Amino acid sequence: MKRRRLLQAGLAAGGPWILPRPLFSQKAAGAFHVHPSGHDANPGTKDKPLRTLAAAAQRVNAATGAEAVSIILSEGVYALNEPALFKPANRAFTRDARLTVRAEVLPDDAGWSPRSMPVLVHTMPLSPDWLGRPDPFGGVSYGMQFETSHVTVQGLKFLGTPHLEEPAPKVIRRVYPIAREGAELDDLEVRQCLFTGNREVAELHCGILARGNGVIVDHCVFHGCKITVVYWTGQAKGCAMRNTFVSGATVTGAWLCAIADDFDFRNNVISSSFSAVLFQGKVGNYKLTNSLFAGNKTLFGSGMGPAVNFKALPPSTLQLPPSSKVTDAPVAVELNQAKRGYLHVAGGTPGSEIPAGLFASRV
Repeated sequence: MKRRRLLQAGLAAGGPWILPRPLFSQKAAGAFHVHPSGHDANPGTKDKPLRTLAAAAQRVNAATGAEAVSIILSEGVYALNEPALFKPANRAFTRDARLTVRAEVLPDDAGWSPRSMPVLVHTMPLSPDWLGRPDPFGGVSYGMQFETSHVTVQGLKFLGTPHLEEPAPKVIRRVYPIAREGAELDDLEVRQCLFTGNREVAELHCGILARGNGVIVDHCVFHGCKITVVYWTGQAKGCAMRNTFVSGATVTGAWLCAIADDFDFRNNVISSSFSAVLFQGKVGNYKLTNSLFAGNKTLFGSGMGPAVNFKALPPSTLQLPPSSKVTDAPVAVELNQAKRGYLHVAGGTPGSEIPAGLFASRV
């Protein structure tokens, strides 16, 4: 009614008046661009990008329609001072029409270099609650939380948080860059992403914490993290860890919560870590194929929760196939930041023959 009166007044005055458009359409879809110097009141186009992932999540959550949606991050550093919760109310994604959060330039693109990766630093306050109740360990937060199925995260670099993780006995304050709580959800792919942390500066407690089916980690690199990925639901089907390089995990290279036996683990290198694989609950009939376990303190372990309560398990806990190898010597890591393979297995050294790392195409 108010809009009609304004239009009538404008016509009477010799109008028509041009009424201001809303900042974004409820049906907005396709692509939202994000840039460190953008503005969250912008429409999210290439020339007028948003500034934060949280704002992009709000646009997705308000959208309707059935098409795929991409959130595209430009090169630069993003300080995440609040979680980005993706929980659309009026639409659903599908396997073919996905929600994708990705870098503008991907590792297999011409001209990519390690400095091309958008860098996400988790600076948000820690919440005193977790999973709907007070957190007993002193605080937690998520970077991106996906409470929807059919999601891809690709080509991003994740750092931990400047918060001290263990400033007092029995305190474990932690940030999870990628999280999903819905056990009924399916199809979360994390591809060509780099997770790295440093206990003294930006601890990365756990890169990916995800309930539900279809948790797939492919062509990722984890360097100096405490925990890489927790496959968080017993008997979850369709989960995978492929073509991934883990170095220096201070707890484990993969955490399996009794997921289904169809777990696809292959072409991975796990080196210089406290344990290669940690089991919470029953150890399934997993086939860890064509992988290298190099210089880890223990091959297998068990544990539970943020406190871990780690217990070493004997190597006989799970039989490895002939295609996988265990060695006492750690692999060599490329530390030259100017090289394309920075933080990968150094070229021409043991382990480099396995296609583990950010690049889906070998050059």
